[in-house]
Amino acid sequence: MAKAEPNIGFDIEAIPDEMAKAARWVCWKPVQRDGRWTKVPMSPHDLSTASSIDPSTWGTLGDAVEAAVANDWGIGFTLGDGWLGVDFDGLPDNPELSTWCSDWAAKSKTYVEVSPSKTGLHAIFRGVEKPIWSQNRRGPVELYERARFFCVTGWRVVGDEIGSDQSSVDAVADRWLRAETIHTTAPRADAVPALGVSNGDPSAADWSMCCDLAARGFRLEEIVGRLREKMGREGRHEKAQRDDYVVGTARKALSAAAVPEANAEPLSIKPMRSVMASNPTKTPYVISKLLRRGEVAAVIAPPKARKSFLVADLAIAGATGTNWFGQFPVTKGRVLLVDNELS
Repeated sequence: MAKAEPNIGFDIEAIPDEMAKAARWVCWKPVQRDGRWTKVPMSPHDLSTASSIDPSTWGTLGDAVEAAVANDWGIGFTLGDGWLGVDFDGLPDNPELSTWCSDWAAKSKTYVEVSPSKTGLHAIFRGVEKPIWSQNRRGPVELYERARFFCVTGWRVVGDEIGSDQSSVDAVADRWLRAETIHTTAPRADAVPALGVSNGDPSAADWSMCCDLAARGFRLEEIVGRLREKMGREGRHEKAQRDDYVVGTARKALSAAAVPEANAEPLSIKPMRSVMASNPTKTPYVISKLLRRGEVAAVIAPPKARKSFLVADLAIAGATGTNWFGQFPVTKGRVLLVDNELS
């Protein structure tokens, strides 16, 4: 059953002072896409789309409230710089999670409020960290410490102040978000969820893949391309064309992995004449008149044109230093033949 439109209502009276004084506030507006409601962050300054990683698009609580009231929006709080949020969703439909969550909230030692849908809870912490072995999301439970904003209602359940109890955060991660795979080669392991661990949640799988690519040094445009390709294979073509989702997810993954979007020098254009002048000596031929050392060649022909035999002959010629195809001298060397077609 489709979810109802999110409730934009809020009450600022119960919001803890530490949170209220932080200039990390945005607005949000409910937007229906692909038959589902999403919450789009909006800047309280110029009413444009806000970014959870760009402080220039944030404002004070007063700024957010004024813009929200004028435009029938909700208010939200951006995470990061020590601020961490935990989100439990769909509690009425999940008795096990609901019971566990109620007990946890009472012991959390921090501010916990009802979510806009009135079916979940949000908890805000400061001065704590997401465990390195934890995912950000699995099913109805989410935990973020950067690159996200939380909708705020002010409908307090428990907590007059923002807490910093690390054991409460660890308890959520251990019970609901423990990763099945840890990337030991990533520059920031805590920013990289287990690749492919999604429990049937496409968005979680998208986020996992983007974080993995970001941690391995892929640039923004490369991550965007791979994410669109993945979504296309899964039949999610319409959503794959949405820059707010695809590009936004890639940007957030780069931010979470602490990797700059442009991690290489900009390309500079050089005239071919200057390139040739600076490289006067050509590399020697490996296959006479056809292929030089360091180059890549492709053998292309219709099916059953005996390409495999031709390449096998080349491998033999390279290993023995004889002529290929009876007429092209080949430099003798080590050869590796990989046949990716046959089992």
